[in-house]
Amino acid sequence: GVYATDALKQEQPDSANGLIVLKVPKDNSIVRSVRVSPRGSDIAYVVWKEGRYTVYTQKTAGEQVSSVLLEGGQRDLTEQTDPDYPMLAWSTTGYKLAILYKKGFDTRLRIYNSLKGQIENYDIPKNRFDRVLSMCFMQDDDKLVFSAIKKSQTDLHMFTIKGSKLTNITDGVWDDMAPVFVSGGSRTGILFLSNRPKPN
Repeated sequence: GVYATDALKQEQPDSANGLIVLKVPKDNSIVRSVRVSPRGSDIAYVVWKEGRYTVYTQKTAGEQVSSVLLEGGQRDLTEQTDPDYPMLAWSTTGYKLAILYKKGFDTRLRIYNSLKGQIENYDIPKNRFDRVLSMCFMQDDDKLVFSAIKKSQTDLHMFTIKGSKLTNITDGVWDDMAPVFVSGGSRTGILFLSNRPKPN
């Protein structure tokens, strides 16, 4: 079929020229949410073990030094890993990493600025939505777009980091998910998935 024809045209990645090799833990830990920075000089990932998680960044060159940016969760041998949190996203410049996570009933945002070596923490207003499904930075790395559920409806929201201001981008009966910032010359915007019958 169509997929077989397409598969014939695709090239397999050269594993000898990989950016980095992540060591898979042998202690039943789960490595997931691996994100490569747009500059290619850093990766970020989450390691889950027995209900606890650790968010790491790691350099892709030289000694490939890793750093812990966040630890959380509670030790629980029966707890399944959360499919969404912590959530990671690099800024378009690759100098900032956003980490969205839950602490109790609160949704929190940690921004790691690799240029300044600083970490900033923010609280997301409690009554704005029930759960974030995905996020991305805008071109201005002071703004994030969240796809979030509120009252069984999924919409896009703009979060301005300075001032912690949250505004709706979409607000309708359609589910809007997986936002991605795109730029093409003088035009910029957000691509997202939706169950709308046609674009509007």
